[in-house]
Amino acid sequence: MYNIAICDDEKSYTTKLYNKIKSELPLIELSVYNNSTLLMDALESGIHFDIMILDVEMPKISGMEIAAHIRKTDNECILILLTNYEQYAIPAYEFNIYRYILKSDDLKKLIETIKSALDIIKADDYIFLGTLDRKMLKIYLKDIIGAEIKQHLLHIYISNNKQEQIVVRQSLKKFLITLNSSRFIRIHEGYIINTQHVEYLDLKNRTVTLSNSTSMPISRDKVRLVLEKINMGWDEN
Repeated sequence: MYNIAICDDEKSYTTKLYNKIKSELPLIELSVYNNSTLLMDALESGIHFDIMILDVEMPKISGMEIAAHIRKTDNECILILLTNYEQYAIPAYEFNIYRYILKSDDLKKLIETIKSALDIIKADDYIFLGTLDRKMLKIYLKDIIGAEIKQHLLHIYISNNKQEQIVVRQSLKKFLITLNSSRFIRIHEGYIINTQHVEYLDLKNRTVTLSNSTSMPISRDKVRLVLEKINMGWDEN
């Protein structure tokens, strides 16, 4: 279970944001603070958050001051700053801010930012897969390049020194649910890619080339999704 804190003195905004996050990420533990002093009290008591979404301008203690306080002892917590003013973008990066979001932006952008932040936290996450020869293999999500269905079997391409491909009896839909990470997207009826392993995108022919030189087709209705996800993935690198 991952813990996220929202701190913003605008109750109407935090209510809207809370409802949106819960609808998109129902398993997340979410705490809302409309008073920055209460958040500081929680931090002083030893409560840890994996992600903190902070309004830059708040009475008494600003989001910038909270960020500075956190960075004195915690370099792992992912910080996302919210504001109505663009001029805060540059100084905010002094505190290793993951993203800077304008409140005027669509909430969808903030949700995608939270999902990408969770992917960073889950970088060392892994799954176990049962192979055709009845072995259970531990695979790190970051090593999975992509997957495709061939002759009713799931072929998973991985990037490690032991082997390049694993074949299992599993549907693409079930595999995507097992991965439970926004870095993986279904680009066609029989194909899944890890956006962090994309090397080349050919929009004319609607294909994507992955880090192992595998080329996969993109269905027409998935082109926009692929562009959005890949652009976000490249921004992180």
